[in-house]
Amino acid sequence: MLPDFLRTNTFEGVVALIGILSGVLFILDVYGSPALNRLLPDVLVRAWGLTVIMGACATYLGLIKSYSETQLSEFVFWQRILAWGLTLIAYSAYVYIMALCLLGNIAITAITFSAIVGLTANLKEVMIHDRVADIRLELGLNARR
Repeated sequence: MLPDFLRTNTFEGVVALIGILSGVLFILDVYGSPALNRLLPDVLVRAWGLTVIMGACATYLGLIKSYSETQLSEFVFWQRILAWGLTLIAYSAYVYIMALCLLGNIAITAITFSAIVGLTANLKEVMIHDRVADIRLELGLNARR
């Protein structure tokens, strides 16, 4: 049986799992992207992998803690951590797309999949920020977006 946070946030959970696995493979140099390896120095490829791992870990942490917190202020904090993680995942996907395009690599499947992941992660991030702004409005606080 899946935990509640995974049943209601399947995209975030799956993308975070893939992000952790692929990021670790990049960091350990078990697997690398030919596009990233040709375009960027090794230290930046490893930094990209670390960014993916940080985004994925923040996403999981935000999901888990959001569902375990009962205080609204802590829920809002962990939702923002979740949004930050999704942002890192999205921008990592965009870097990968740019690497493929700059090298003239017409890997339509990889570009399309990465674009879907990046755009969906950004959309989810915006939805979280809107939810946090709505909570702040309900509480009579300044709703910063």
